[in-house]
Amino acid sequence: MTWVVMTFMLLCAAVLQSILPPFVLLANTKLPLLLAVVLYYALNRDLHMAVVAGFFAGCFQDILGDAPLGYSALCFCVISLATGCFRRAVMSESVIAQSVFGAVSGAVATLCLYFMLSGTEGLICRTSWVVMKTFWAGILSAICVPAIFFVIVRLDQKVGNVEAPEGEMDEIW
Repeated sequence: MTWVVMTFMLLCAAVLQSILPPFVLLANTKLPLLLAVVLYYALNRDLHMAVVAGFFAGCFQDILGDAPLGYSALCFCVISLATGCFRRAVMSESVIAQSVFGAVSGAVATLCLYFMLSGTEGLICRTSWVVMKTFWAGILSAICVPAIFFVIVRLDQKVGNVEAPEGEMDEIW
């Protein structure tokens, strides 16, 4: 059932990320919903599942965006591997840990994509714009990741993938 929840969340995140408009005042940054799903699986499941989530989330992002196919997938896979290495060292239930991992991952993913795209002819932008976009991607990720974690944890609890604390499900659902 874990694979079903992951597939459902990746599809929902891809659809929402594609239809929600970018924040124009924040250097045209979009909410990193797909990255948030990848981080959830990197911090809460084994590395195999995290890399699979990273690969498919990156492919979805590349299909929906302007990057060539595989660029975001590579970034997300590397981020999921790096985050998965810290899985046992942090409390993944902590909103602060989720926000920190979200901020760092959002900034790193944006910066890595621009470094990979800088070799292509289609990307011409000022350094100040890349710095602003990286900063705002980190901020939006820090805000977005805990919300996505909350949704996926509740869905996992509802379908029985993880044990819900006693009495908690009655209050929320």
